[in-house]
Amino acid sequence: MAETQEAVLEKLKVALSLVETLKKENEAYKDNFEHLKNGHERLQERYETLSREYDLSVKEKTALEAQISESTSLFKSQLNAKSRELEEFRSKAPQPKDLEILRLKVVQEMEEQNEKRSKGLKQETEKYRSMYYALRRDHEVAKTDIERERAQLESKLKDMEQSYQDEMAALEARMLELRQCLDSSMDTKRLRELQRENAELQLKVQSLLPENEELRAEKEKLRVDYEQQARIHQRKLIDEVAHSKTLHAEKDALATQIASMENEATQTLRTLDQVTEQNAVLTKDLNKVRSKLEENLHTVKIETSDLKLSMLKERNQFENTINDLKEKVVELESHLKTANETIQSLRDRVSNGEKDLLEKLRLAREEEWAKRSQLESQKCDLEKQLADVKQKNTEAEALSDSAEKDLHQELSNLKQTIRTFQTQNDSLAQARMENTAQIERLQAEIDHFKKAIQEAEAQTAELNKDVALRRKGEEVLREKLASTEAALQSLQGQLAQISEQMEKEREAYFHNAERYRSTWSKEKTNLTQKLEALIKEKEKLADKSRELEDLLDKSQTLFKNKLQVLKTRVKTYKEEAHKLRSSLESETRRADAMSREMHQRQADFLGLLRTEGVLETPA
Repeated sequence: MAETQEAVLEKLKVALSLVETLKKENEAYKDNFEHLKNGHERLQERYETLSREYDLSVKEKTALEAQISESTSLFKSQLNAKSRELEEFRSKAPQPKDLEILRLKVVQEMEEQNEKRSKGLKQETEKYRSMYYALRRDHEVAKTDIERERAQLESKLKDMEQSYQDEMAALEARMLELRQCLDSSMDTKRLRELQRENAELQLKVQSLLPENEELRAEKEKLRVDYEQQARIHQRKLIDEVAHSKTLHAEKDALATQIASMENEATQTLRTLDQVTEQNAVLTKDLNKVRSKLEENLHTVKIETSDLKLSMLKERNQFENTINDLKEKVVELESHLKTANETIQSLRDRVSNGEKDLLEKLRLAREEEWAKRSQLESQKCDLEKQLADVKQKNTEAEALSDSAEKDLHQELSNLKQTIRTFQTQNDSLAQARMENTAQIERLQAEIDHFKKAIQEAEAQTAELNKDVALRRKGEEVLREKLASTEAALQSLQGQLAQISEQMEKEREAYFHNAERYRSTWSKEKTNLTQKLEALIKEKEKLADKSRELEDLLDKSQTLFKNKLQVLKTRVKTYKEEAHKLRSSLESETRRADAMSREMHQRQADFLGLLRTEGVLETPA
């Protein structure tokens, strides 16, 4: 009996522990259900936030697409404007062929002008040189003629003076001899004749002395005139030499000017070559910049087309993913609805089951407590009875048969009660089995719900993954958009830099062109001024040459006149010298005749004196 009671108590304890574990599991299921409910609400909130973010991303994408389309249209308009400006600049800018033709024309004109100028200057220098050499030759010829005539005149005058002095010395000697003879002779008549002759001779000498003085004066005058003419010719020669030196200096200056002009022409040609080279380099740079712009535009177009295609693909993908997500959301909503319905039904079932279980547990507990109290009361009764039995056992051993019968009856009653207890225990076990089956069914439903929740969690995880992937895709798209914006900004910056560079190059080109035009105009003005100065100098030189020609003509006419005068004077001098020579010769002849007569007379007088015995004959 005690063992059966202990077994029943242990079974009751096990049943109570099972009930406690079931309560704990039910509480855990409640907590899990609340947690799942909170997770589902969080998932719904997250789904709403993700849908809002997706709508915002779609709006941002549309705004970015509109901004990109606006920026591309703006860039296209800017590029078209820049290309139009470049075409206008190219149409305005002179072509290298035109520059080369202009350079060749300028070179040809400069060379023709320089050749004409050099030819004119060479002709003028040759003309002045020939004139100078002709003047020099004429001067040298005139100088040699004058020196020769002067030498001839000096030699003639010296000969005349020498002959005159010799004749005078001879006459004086003869006069002395005659005087001696006259002194020695006593012939008064002869002396008178001699004196008369002497007087005649003195008269002739006195008459010849003024002629000699006149000749000397004329000689001195001729010498002075010759010296004056020589000084004048020397001055003229010095002036001509100085003028020729000035002409040579002017020629050297003109040669230096021609060389400087040739250097300037070569420098202008070099500058033209440099300008043409710079123009070619600038055209090459412009072509390079244009090719770079075209390449950049092509790359931008390709990138924009690629971006458009990628955006369209991504948009289609996003739309497909959005449609898939919408379908999944619809499915998930349907699943959520079904899950909510199942959860609600499970909640209802769990609540009903809990209510039933609680009722059953309460009833079982009440029954168990009642049965326990009955059992305890029966136990107490049994203990009392046992105590009474023990008391009566000692007292009524005699009544063992009756007591045994009573005990057998009581045992049968107890067996019956045990059977009832067993039936109750079986019913409790069956109820427990039903409860365990219901708990297993609930556990299966909870497992199914857990599986559904796990599936929902997996779907939410997949959704989270999809959302994360979409976020990553959106971030990648945002990065791509940022990179495209950065690329567009960099392209815009490059376009701005290229436009600024083109503007700078254009300004530099226009500045260089203006500078070259100004330098060309300045050089042209300088060259025109130099040409005008050279023309003026040429005119001045022509005037000087005309003046020199006039002076030369005048000097030549004067020289010719003076030469004519000198020739006439020389002729007169020659005639006078010839006359003087003839007169001298006649006088010498007369003097010789007179001397011969005087010698003859002296010889006759001496012979007469010898004959008369006045003088002795020489042995």
